[in-house]
Amino acid sequence: AVKRAQALPDPLKGLAALIPLFERYADCDALPEAQTAFDGLLSDAQRDARQRQEDLADRIALIGSLSTPADVIAQADALFAEWPKVEVPAALRTYAKANRNTALTNLLEDDALDDLRTRLNAIRAKAQTTVQAEAEEGTAWWIWVAVGLGALIVLYVLLSLVQGIFAKRAEAERKAKQRAALESVRNTMAHRRK
Repeated sequence: AVKRAQALPDPLKGLAALIPLFERYADCDALPEAQTAFDGLLSDAQRDARQRQEDLADRIALIGSLSTPADVIAQADALFAEWPKVEVPAALRTYAKANRNTALTNLLEDDALDDLRTRLNAIRAKAQTTVQAEAEEGTAWWIWVAVGLGALIVLYVLLSLVQGIFAKRAEAERKAKQRAALESVRNTMAHRRK
C-alpha cells in the first residue's frame, strides 16, 4: 500500500492514500515505514508547490515585461487557460486538522497561487486600460481628421459657389458691354445711312 501511494503521480493523492493506513495499522510494525513515506510525499508535494509557484512567477514577470499591451493580454489569457488546478482530497484536510500537522496544514492553506493570479489579473487589467485609452485616443484622432476633411470640403464648395457667382457677374458685365458696343456700332451705322 505504501509503494502504491508513492507511485501515484500527484503527491497529494499519495498522501491521501496513506491516511487510511495510519488508522488501520496503528499498532503494526510497518507504521514507521508508512510515516516515513508520508513525510517523503509531503516533502515532494511541498517541492512541487514551490516549483509551480516559481514557474508561474517567472512567466508572470515575463508577461509583465512585454512592451505591447495586446501581447500582454494574449499571454495573460493563455496563462489563465493553463493555470494549474490543485485538487486537495478532503481526507487530507481532515487529517491535517485532526493531527495538527503544521507542515501539511501550511501546504494545504498556502495561497501563493491566489496571490500570483491576482498579480496576473492586475497586469492584464493595466494592459487592458492602456489598450482602451489608445483606442479612445485613436477614435478622437480619426474624428478630428474627419471633421477637418468635412470643413475643407464645405470650404471648397463655398469657394466654388462664390467663384461661380463672380464668374456669372463678370460674364453678365462682359455681355452687357458687348451689347452696348454692338448697340453703339448699330447706332453709328444707322446715323451714317441717314
